[in-house]
Amino acid sequence: MDKLAVGRQEVINGDGDIVINLSSWYRESLAPKIELIQEAVREGRMMEFTYYSPSGRTLRKIEPYQLVFQWNAWYVRGYCTLRQDYRMFKLNRMTELTQTGDHFLKRETPPFDNDPQGPFPLCFQVRALCRPEVKWRLVEEFGIESIEEREDGMLLFSTGYSDRDSLISWILSMGDSIELLEPEEFRNDLEEISGNIFRMYGQT
Repeated sequence: MDKLAVGRQEVINGDGDIVINLSSWYRESLAPKIELIQEAVREGRMMEFTYYSPSGRTLRKIEPYQLVFQWNAWYVRGYCTLRQDYRMFKLNRMTELTQTGDHFLKRETPPFDNDPQGPFPLCFQVRALCRPEVKWRLVEEFGIESIEEREDGMLLFSTGYSDRDSLISWILSMGDSIELLEPEEFRNDLEEISGNIFRMYGQT
């Protein structure tokens, strides 16, 4: 943890054939959060923070148990008093992080679930038609098995997805290089959002 903590050592060298680069755009804000959380975990102190998520802004109070680095980001795993259950919180979404001064009796925590679908279960199937110039991105983010090349050069893309908002954001980030086929009901959402964007910029 001393080597992994942001701000202490950004690049970790193995035996010469492995290099791990943990540098981050958020180094200045992450380093003090990691140090504060480590201290709270060791001493069994409660933590409070404001948390921002797609569902809005909430005040959280947790018993911190683990710092986790996954999906290229830092998280704290702890028992949330608001949800009365274990949760993972992304450090970049946390503000006003403090130790409350209250101690807690450590619980027997459930094993860490390293299944990528654990916190993000797949809820629906996505099918889309993509231009060949974005093949690299589909391969990078979803794997070569997610695409099927058609005779006309277009790509038929299919994968499972966890939530509507993330899917809409991802499709919009692809510009006009993708057409969503399924779920069909999301096409109306994209039409409405695209219309709003056109009206916003079309008036200038």
